[in-house]
Amino acid sequence: MQRDNAYPDTENFVDRFVLTTNEDGKKVYEFKDDGVPYEVKYKEVNRLEQEIDDKDKRHLIDMILRKDYFWT
Repeated sequence: MQRDNAYPDTENFVDRFVLTTNEDGKKVYEFKDDGVPYEVKYKEVNRLEQEIDDKDKRHLIDMILRKDYFWT
């Protein structure tokens, strides 16, 4: 939940694209760049995902260290 709330607010998904013409003359939709670097926009999301990953690894290591207790 906390990670989900860390994502940047987005406007309507469709509004994030602009209709352009490519080099072949075809009309295509391109993603609008808002100018904010990925590292800045998703800094909190990345921090929380790293925290989740670290906790998962700690729990898995604890389980491995105590594996003999699971099959007695």
